[in-house]
Amino acid sequence: MSKLELGFVTKNYEIVRAPDGSQLRPHKDLDKYIELFPEAAKQNIWYDLKLKKYFSQAHYRGTLAGKGHHFNCQPDLFLKSGWGLRSCQIIANDWELCNPDKPATDQCIWNNEIIFGKHARLSSNEENSDKSVLVICGGPSVNSVSWENLNYDKIWSCNQFFMNEKVAKHKVDLITIIADLFDYENDPEFLKYFEENKPLVSFEIERGSSETWPPFGTDEYLKTKRFCKIHPENTTFFHTRYRGQLGVGVRLIVYAIMAGFKDVYIVGLDGRSAVEKDGNLLHAFESNKQIPNWYRQFGDVFQEYQMIIFWDYIMELKKKYNPNLKVYNLGEGVEHNVLTDLFAESHPLPKDIKERLNGAH
Repeated sequence: MSKLELGFVTKNYEIVRAPDGSQLRPHKDLDKYIELFPEAAKQNIWYDLKLKKYFSQAHYRGTLAGKGHHFNCQPDLFLKSGWGLRSCQIIANDWELCNPDKPATDQCIWNNEIIFGKHARLSSNEENSDKSVLVICGGPSVNSVSWENLNYDKIWSCNQFFMNEKVAKHKVDLITIIADLFDYENDPEFLKYFEENKPLVSFEIERGSSETWPPFGTDEYLKTKRFCKIHPENTTFFHTRYRGQLGVGVRLIVYAIMAGFKDVYIVGLDGRSAVEKDGNLLHAFESNKQIPNWYRQFGDVFQEYQMIIFWDYIMELKKKYNPNLKVYNLGEGVEHNVLTDLFAESHPLPKDIKERLNGAH
């Protein structure tokens, strides 16, 4: 199956209503759901076969969706929202990522899904149209999958990627780092990797953690500003409408798709597991972390909703923006890889990629 469509069934879930209004079968409570989330009428509506619940992309930040939101807002409001183009311009100028003598709008790329800075080291959509990128997230499949057996044009990763011996052997081309996770201004291991490899650092303009917007004056904001000022040739920015709970890695995947890459390989997008304990996570970069509050509070079903809507969304991006796009979950079949149970049947990893991961040439 090349796309999600009416009647599509994954583990315990199915699409029961399509954007054109067609339904798989009558659902007595579906109209009530659409009344609560009117934008759902424009989206695939999913149904939890066990819990008898509906969910969709229409769960926006600041609505009844609460923590279960997936996006900042609906697409046509993104650029003019409080998290939109104007705020990105203000912050990019303050971080000196834009030339104040030129319109900031000439120095970034934007649409209803993303805003990101133009940079000499970040190829255009046209240049990336026949290119591949490997996005390395922090899940355990980074260690158990032989992703190094594949060929790709670029590698992107995030946060404490440099702490993984396997990843650190490679030249990562683009990274995003978060100040409140580690002290990248002073971490000797990070600074050594940065000086030797000079990755392009793309900072997220906003991560959903600030009570005020823009978050001027916060420690994280000022730390980012200092880093950009010291390394102007190696810094840029991005900001996505997508704002689910699965971490910065999934936003990097959206970034890569919207940057025009034809083939997007994903490793380490595994999800949280009930076997994890505080200070002992199944993490490829830094295991000494706390279990995320969203998983502690809501658990596996919540995580599956997040994963389903993320996959639903990137298939929509493929259809709208990047028809030749292919997305590969390299963690398929690995223990704790949530996407395997949900989408391995409908979007299986191709045989030739499996063979190369297993050492065949």
